[in-house]
Amino acid sequence: MIEVSGKKLKQYIEELEQLEERRVHIAEEMKEVLSDAKGEGFDITIIKKVLQIRRMKPEKFSEQEALLQTYIDALSTD
Repeated sequence: MIEVSGKKLKQYIEELEQLEERRVHIAEEMKEVLSDAKGEGFDITIIKKVLQIRRMKPEKFSEQEALLQTYIDALSTD
């Protein structure tokens, strides 16, 4: 049987609780920003797509764009 340090476990649990609180707060802030953008007339779906693209490495984005265009071209020729 493994020995469990209550003190160390409590530290981990408390740290995780704090991180969870921050995560919830950040999610709320993100909703507010998206709501503000929507109020200004921006399309939220497109904003989320732009965020996804900006997180990609340029070569991965180029690869996906080329594949997307290939699929679009294939559909338009039938």
